[in-house]
Amino acid sequence: MKNKFTKIRLVLIIALAHFLINSSIFAQAPQKMSYQAIIRKSNDSLLVLSQVGMRISLVQGSPTGTVVFSETQTVTTNANGLVSLQIGMGTAVSLSIGQSYQGGIIAYILQAGDPGYDANVQHGLIAATSNQGTAQWGCYGTEISGADGTAIGTGAQNTIDIMNGCSSAGIAARLCGDLVLGGYSDWYLPSKDELNQLYINRVAVGGFANSYYWSSTEDNINDAWRQSFSYSGQGPSGKVYSNMFVRAVRTFVVGTFAGINWAAGPYYVKTETDLFGGTNYSITSSNELMSVPYALFSANGTSGPQGAQGPQGLTGATGPQGDQGIQGPTGATGLQGDQGIQGLIGATGLQGDQGIQGLTGATGSQGPQGLTGATGLQGDQGLTGATGPQGDQGIQGLTGASGADGTNGTNGTNGAQGIQGPAGTFPPGTVAGEMNYWNGTAWVTVAPGSYANPQTLTFCMGVPTWGPCPWSIGQSYQGGIVAYILQAGDPGYDANVPHGLIAAPSDQGTAEWGCYGQTISGANGTAIGTGAQNTIDIMNGCSQAGIAARLCGDLVLGGYSDWYLPSKDELNQLCINKVAIGGFVGNECWSSTETDNYDAWYLYFSYGYVFRTKSNAGYVRAVRAF
Repeated sequence: MKNKFTKIRLVLIIALAHFLINSSIFAQAPQKMSYQAIIRKSNDSLLVLSQVGMRISLVQGSPTGTVVFSETQTVTTNANGLVSLQIGMGTAVSLSIGQSYQGGIIAYILQAGDPGYDANVQHGLIAATSNQGTAQWGCYGTEISGADGTAIGTGAQNTIDIMNGCSSAGIAARLCGDLVLGGYSDWYLPSKDELNQLYINRVAVGGFANSYYWSSTEDNINDAWRQSFSYSGQGPSGKVYSNMFVRAVRTFVVGTFAGINWAAGPYYVKTETDLFGGTNYSITSSNELMSVPYALFSANGTSGPQGAQGPQGLTGATGPQGDQGIQGPTGATGLQGDQGIQGLIGATGLQGDQGIQGLTGATGSQGPQGLTGATGLQGDQGLTGATGPQGDQGIQGLTGASGADGTNGTNGTNGAQGIQGPAGTFPPGTVAGEMNYWNGTAWVTVAPGSYANPQTLTFCMGVPTWGPCPWSIGQSYQGGIVAYILQAGDPGYDANVPHGLIAAPSDQGTAEWGCYGQTISGANGTAIGTGAQNTIDIMNGCSQAGIAARLCGDLVLGGYSDWYLPSKDELNQLCINKVAIGGFVGNECWSSTETDNYDAWYLYFSYGYVFRTKSNAGYVRAVRAF
């Protein structure tokens, strides 16, 4: 927009006299500065007796340098078009996420605990208003020294290190580092944690694609961190495998007027004006601050060197003697002295009078009972008494003994013989030493042992087996190596049947997951037991040759053809038991679990799962169930 503010006069009222006549040169400096300007309309006529909205900023270093203080004021011009105000007495600008500011959109404001947080200022990240396009991260196979910062505040240095260490043109860091936007040239590619803040506030910032964005954080010589803005996932991706979106950021700091270090100049006064008294600032002017009131400078400026010590003054006259002080408190009681020696024993005294009689003692216990007297003579028999009433019926008597058993009857005649049942299905042997056992539904033949290789017949969960039971992790079995045995709580677990996963003894090579940009219906199972169906769905839904699922689904190994690409949880068990299984070349593998039309789950054994672009090559290890 054309600068209509063609005539503005900056007058700093530096009231030095006030500071010189102040009663104490150590009095606190006023944290404000007088400012006057003449406001004219676009036709060069004075704007008189009108309210004007103004935003005043103090900028350090250059007219487009760092804003160290910003405030707004609404003032009224006088009859000569003059406005008078005091910088430092307005309403300090308070920023919020999503607000347009300094060439972009406020994307994040630092919080307590963030690196570099200062409670006395507002500072954070400004995002460019739109994407800078798509690009590769660059320099695949080359380690960029220093470009591994992940925290908030490290993206700018990452970008410098990338631009210095990678000469490739058009890479993501260079799109940001070479950007000049809104009058600012300090844009950079955000670090991993800074990019995550852009994702969190993506709605308020706006303009993001529902796709992947590069960070400036390198993971290793081949990969750098990127983030999906459709589901938040962060993970490493090949630096040159595909172009991803780029969004530049820059930092901002807005402090207080009282906190300005005036010795760190030069400083510029930037004014933005709304001639109608609002906040739609459209007229801008910037003028260098040529001098600063000494009181302001000394309040926050850098202290000068200490002066030399002055000569010692003359000794003053001795003053009169002071009044006597009050009496001090009584001292503590002293310690007790030592005990004196024992005196001589005195003579024996006269015998005292007899004491009074004591109380009567308690009554003694009763003596034993006397002997029983002789029995007297029997008296005459009395008259017979009247017959009493009939008594109650007595209880029932015991049951009498059982009578003797009768003689047995004669035997009946035999029944007719039943019809003969069908012949059994027990299989006949074909070789000496063969055995058969019933597995619950059919007879199963066990081959005879070998004289050349004697073994012990072992019952493993009801199954006769030559040699030890085969179900231990790391043991060779049925064409591969036992990789996992199902536990209680696993899908499909049965306490009566040992079952689990067998891994191929080595990797099947490297391959893409396949069908980048296409969603494979049904291939999203994550649990143990879902990998086989995932593999079937991938092979049916993706016609691309040589993909990871097809390397497993078409595999015939050890006489078995039911191999498949493991699901996310199945692959995790291979990672847990990787030492016992062995043979992993890259310590990383594809799973058969798709995340979206662009990515599938990929496991790095060293640090875990990531979303990996389906068009990237990765290691493959087949499994089968037993």
